[in-house]
Amino acid sequence: MTPLELHPGGKLIHNYWVYDDTLGTGVWAHRDVSARAGEFLFAGLTIRSGVTFADVFTLLSVSPVLLTVFRQDYAMELCVEAQKGLKERPGEPWERIETIELYRVWSVHTGTREYEGVGQLYLHGLGPLLAENIEEHGHIVHKQGDRITWGLTLTPVRELLNLPITLRAVIPLCENDLDAQQYGAELARVTYAGLTLGELIHTLLSEISFHGTPSQTQAVCDELHEQVDHLLDTCQEGNLSDKAQLTAEPSIFDDSRVYDYFFEAWRSCPAKQLSAAIRELDDNCPIEQGLQESIGEHIRVKNAYAQLPSRAFRKHLREWTEAHSPT
Repeated sequence: MTPLELHPGGKLIHNYWVYDDTLGTGVWAHRDVSARAGEFLFAGLTIRSGVTFADVFTLLSVSPVLLTVFRQDYAMELCVEAQKGLKERPGEPWERIETIELYRVWSVHTGTREYEGVGQLYLHGLGPLLAENIEEHGHIVHKQGDRITWGLTLTPVRELLNLPITLRAVIPLCENDLDAQQYGAELARVTYAGLTLGELIHTLLSEISFHGTPSQTQAVCDELHEQVDHLLDTCQEGNLSDKAQLTAEPSIFDDSRVYDYFFEAWRSCPAKQLSAAIRELDDNCPIEQGLQESIGEHIRVKNAYAQLPSRAFRKHLREWTEAHSPT
């Protein structure tokens, strides 16, 4: 049992142990501390089933200390906006959001054993299970049976009020070394359901106030819509130059100078193919041997680097590119 429980309606319950000397034992006691929530920001919290975003604003409204603590997250302005009531989210049925999910992603640099993200909590909106594939321009962008995850930084708070809040306890542990062959890949999963009241409130408010107050967020949203409309109009008018800029796929390895620096011979191979081959090699595979096996013996790495493990070679390649890229 955690010290705190947040219940539907915004009621914050404090669970505490009362010991009876006469009986020589104790029992759990419970009290409503909603108005004193600011005293319990660092206490462990359980979110009870059915708690919605609106319940968090109810709790904020009865605890003035919370409004002060979270002033930098525009708590007061968001409370005022939330008090206007629920506003239906526009869009197609598959664009609905059913749940606000809190989650964590941890990462580890397997070379140095340094961890990142352990103290960070994130959130996103979860859509319904898709009954069919979602296609755009002839391509499947979301598959049947999946749930679309939605960022909420530009979503008006009133469209989120009726959504239940859940915590995902399963945490992926991902590779964080840019030069590892498995960079970004999930290495393991762990389970951790720890949550404090302060973490919950800060994560929710900081997400929806990322662009400022509700009016400032709406202004950013309007500006982005105008930019998208302009780009679409440009494409429809047949401006191929702008189309190319939209579809370009930049890579940190697109400058042939980096290959000239590290290789004796490589130009018989397209740079894009070479870049992909370098990325796909096993971390411990000698770079020249691996490239000759995957591309051909005409690929020759300079002697100073030829025997480096691929992971170490990728690091040299990345650092050289970063040092010589235009600022």
